[in-house]
Amino acid sequence: MKVALAIVGAGPYGLGLAAHARGAGISCQLFGRPMSFWREGMPEGMPLRSPPALTLLSTPGAGYTLEAHLEARGGPGAARGPVPRELFLEYAEEFRRREGLECTAGRVDVLAREGDRFVLQAGGERHEATDVVLATGPALHPWVPPQVSESLARSSWRHSSEPPGPEGLAGARILVLGGGQSAMEAAALSARAGARVTVVARARRLRVVDSRGIPGRGAIALVHRSTAVLRRLPAGLRRPLARLLAPTTVETWSHGVLRGLGVGFCLGARDGTFDEGPGGIHLRLADGRGLAADRVVCGTGYRVELSRHPLLAGSSLLAALRTHDGLPVLDDRGRSSVEGLWFAGLLAWDRFGPASNFVFGAPAQCRAIIDRGVARR
Repeated sequence: MKVALAIVGAGPYGLGLAAHARGAGISCQLFGRPMSFWREGMPEGMPLRSPPALTLLSTPGAGYTLEAHLEARGGPGAARGPVPRELFLEYAEEFRRREGLECTAGRVDVLAREGDRFVLQAGGERHEATDVVLATGPALHPWVPPQVSESLARSSWRHSSEPPGPEGLAGARILVLGGGQSAMEAAALSARAGARVTVVARARRLRVVDSRGIPGRGAIALVHRSTAVLRRLPAGLRRPLARLLAPTTVETWSHGVLRGLGVGFCLGARDGTFDEGPGGIHLRLADGRGLAADRVVCGTGYRVELSRHPLLAGSSLLAALRTHDGLPVLDDRGRSSVEGLWFAGLLAWDRFGPASNFVFGAPAQCRAIIDRGVARR
């Protein structure tokens, strides 16, 4: 099959990109199982970090919003409080149906350049495209501190995106590493399952924020404008500013939940060493504090390293890509140094900044990549 555009990844960014391509009349093929990371890499009942007003999938027009979805279900038109994962998945599926977005479910195993086109192999079939957008999301890039991965048996730890093991959590001593929202949610889920949980974070105090009251349309416009400004800045100014705009924070509601569940906190935890023996796992911190546990959960987020991306590792495409700190160097429309190869979502963090970590970053990227990029080639 030959198309103008292939989009690899069918999460919030991939669905939005495909909707924009369809609106621009671009022949497009979308690869991936819709919202697979959200279904399989996020625990049941987990609330979204994006405020309700910004939890929407992107279209070139007014589109089908979460508010419209709630009204169609017969409920109030505005979500109150954090949006549950299940509601977002329901909304995304209805969005996909209304936009007429079909997905090629076979996993893309090969991505290569042949002349002026790209060749993709998926499900044993060959596909060709003039342009390709990689929007494969965070699932391929979980980050685990080397102190954990190199010191503990693989059965003794997991990343927060992985489900708990079959042994159960009731009564288990769990250390959750990290001072951000994913660590807090992993701690809450473990505590609700009956575990004795301690959150271990490098920060001396948690940065607690409340994004629930962010107003709707004004917030959407602000995100779009700020992302548009950031992506046009020169790298020497854009990169330090993006890091400044992306502090590790925790939502007020989740912090309160943890206190109510009796979760402990070990803050200012730096330069720790792990060892494992018959008595379980022991963490010794540089300041002399020690903690014991049965298992470790790494709520330590994601770090992109293109050299480990399964579609790029060891390929001629990777050799031709300009990168910075593991991320592709992109122009202000998301285009890489390889002609016709674009990046979206978390993979585009270096150009689009911290909004790339969230659903609400998708509309700005979709407009830049499709409306101002691919559609004008």
